Amino acid sequence: PGARGLTRAGGGQVPRSYAAAAVLPDGLLVLGGWDGTSGRRLDSTERYHLGTDRWRPAPPLASPRYGLAAVLV
Repeated sequence: PGARGLTRAGGGQVPRSYAAAAVLPDGLLVLGGWDGTSGRRLDSTERYHLGTDRWRPAPPLASPRYGLAAVLV
């Protein structure tokens, strides 16, 4: 780990901005966003697993979203 116990993770498989992220017990879930090119909103999601330091696709959203929020309850 780096300063303050943080370690940089590799980037996800899909470039995105204005996405939502939720902390999971074993990683992160990143949802939706904007692809930064043609104004295309994304319905894709990705999951980062801390144990393997890998990003994997997760099930897509029902419809494309950007500028959204997420929380794990």
